[in-house]
Formats: sequence, structure tokens, C-alpha cells
Amino acid sequence: MRFQFSNFFANGVIPAFAIALASFARAQPIEWTKMIWESADLGPRTEEHAALMLEVKLDSQPASALMQLDTGASGNFVYIDNTEPLDPARLFVTLSGTVARRPMQGEQFFRFPFHDPSGRLPLIGTIGLPFFERRILLLDFVAQQIAILDKDETLPAVIAPPLDFVPVEYRKGYRNGKLFVPLSLNGAEVRDLFFDTGSAVTPIATTRSMWSELTGRQPSDPANERITAKSWGRDSAAIGAPLKGEMCIGRTCVAHPLVYFQPSEPDDSLNFSGWISTALFDYRYSIVLDLPHKRLGVYKGSLVELGRPKK
Repeated sequence: MRFQFSNFFANGVIPAFAIALASFARAQPIEWTKMIWESADLGPRTEEHAALMLEVKLDSQPASALMQLDTGASGNFVYIDNTEPLDPARLFVTLSGTVARRPMQGEQFFRFPFHDPSGRLPLIGTIGLPFFERRILLLDFVAQQIAILDKDETLPAVIAPPLDFVPVEYRKGYRNGKLFVPLSLNGAEVRDLFFDTGSAVTPIATTRSMWSELTGRQPSDPANERITAKSWGRDSAAIGAPLKGEMCIGRTCVAHPLVYFQPSEPDDSLNFSGWISTALFDYRYSIVLDLPHKRLGVYKGSLVELGRPKK
């Protein structure tokens, strides 16, 4: 972890053709861009899709760079050299440019001391959840494509109906600014896990006690998976095992996903029970995070293919 408009005429009646015309006027072709992934060495295995990146072109810089997409982050961050003292008078900076080819104008970023040792295309920051308070995020893990829409843009008519939307809970500054998704685990309703694109190596992460309940395992079981991954530049160890049953969001269910906990974290260290990540959906599903309308949509398949005209 490092992220219904209603118009009424005076008489309260809207002709159907007017609704269709308004929706058509706002609908624009979706501009998809290729997903960019960073890999990670987890010890027993290498995870190729460990961190999801967005290509960023800032007006203030001549070349493109990368920022990590992290809906688990409660702010947007631009990295400064970790040897540079953080001036309290210059904690924030305003940036403009493009993110995944979509315009960004006057967006506020927190200056954060961090060093990227990869040596590849520069990793200059993190796009957190607040970035999407006025935008809609589309993640097609089948076609490995990503798109960003403005909050007032309408999803194409061919895409919107198949999506299974569920309401989400998000209030800025409340409960660490996380985005909580209602779901079920082993048939029991859970409303205490947030959606985190910044923790792609762990499909579900939770507390030690909840992990034992969900998996039916003990931490000492030799069948468990043990991994070590980087989190904000630090090594973080985790123990994983399959969920006994299914994880379901709305009508979409995933059987026996891996559930992890961090042995170093006490159960009462957080005011939530954990998170779910992109690893649950990679290669098989598409996600639409419509934060302006407090909903998250899931589709089993590719939105890119769904939106293409049939031959």
C-alpha cells in the first residue's frame, strides 16, 4: 500500500428522448492507454504485476515520467530527494499536465521524501484517491488498459448496463480517507475492507485474527505462503493462505483468493480490518471506480472489447 445526476423540469417530467439526447451529448469515445506494471521479488516468487503505474507528463518537465496509482493513499504525492529537508512552508505544490493522456490542471500534491532505486523511467510520485473525487477511473484487467474520465462524462451505453455497481463509503478525512467496499467473505457481509490499487501483491489483506477465521489456518502452518515486499521503501513480510470460500462484490464472486496478514502488525494498530487489491481482478475482470457518484462497478470480461463495434 503506498486511491445520479438528476435534472428536473419545472413540472417534474423529463421526456425520454431528452434524457437520451443529453446522455449522448456527454458521452465521448474512451481513450484507453496501456497498463504499466512494475514487478517485485517476493522471495518465493516474482510478481510481474506488483505495482500499477500511470504515465505522467508535467508542464514543468520536458519528459514523461511515472506515478504509482494507489487508491489506498489518502493524498497525491510528488517525490523529492529523501536527503532534502522538508520545508513546512512548502509542503504542497500545484501541478498541471496530463495523467494517462487526460488533462490535469492545478492539482495539489504533497511533497514527500522518497528515493526510487529502480533506475527505469523516473517514478516521481503517487496518484492517490483524492485525484478521483472529480474523475472516473476505468481499469480493464483483461485487455490491460486504463482510462480516466471527467466526473460528468457518461459511460457509453454499451458499457454501463453490464456493470454490477455497488455503493462505496468514502468521506475525505474520515477513517484515514479510505474507500470502503461492501462485500462478502465466506458468505458473511464485510464492510471494513478498502479498495487499494497500491497493494497488488496481496489480493486480500487483513488482521491476524480475521485471517485465521477466514482461512482456517494457523500462522505456523507450513502450507502457508510467506512473502516479503517493499512498501514505501521498507520491507514488509506477510503470510498468506486461501480463503475457505468466496469473496463476492455484488454478484461477482472469486473463489478461494489468497488472504494475507502482516505478523508485525498488531490487530488493533488500524481502525479498519484491511483491504482488497487489483490482484483479485487481474486478467479476468474490469473495474469502474466512480467516486463522484460513490459507486464501484465490476464486470467479468473486457470493457475495451465490450465497447468495440461488432463486425
